[in-house]
Amino acid sequence: MTRPYEKWPRLWEFFMVLHEDWLDDYPDEDAAMQADLPMWSDDILEEALRQWHEAFDSADDAEVSRIVGDFNPAYDPAQRFGGYRGWAEWVREHLEGELAKRREAGSTAT
Repeated sequence: MTRPYEKWPRLWEFFMVLHEDWLDDYPDEDAAMQADLPMWSDDILEEALRQWHEAFDSADDAEVSRIVGDFNPAYDPAQRFGGYRGWAEWVREHLEGELAKRREAGSTAT
């Protein structure tokens, strides 16, 4: 049986931003994610977002907990995000936000 981090490896990388030592380098979760996002190409961000939708669009709360818990068992999302679903939504929002910011920066609209 394929584990979630094997099935959706690009998405897993964004949950691993909050690895065991992330607090040594960043004051909060948002700073850690903001430092990580610029390292990824648009293609990688788009792939991670596609994988997010594959993983979570039809997942119930138990499935979300299982997937996210497999992605990163070292981080407890309860206090900051209210649980695994909140953390998953936070990752999606950052992926979408970064892609939107890049599209806007590349826009030729007047």
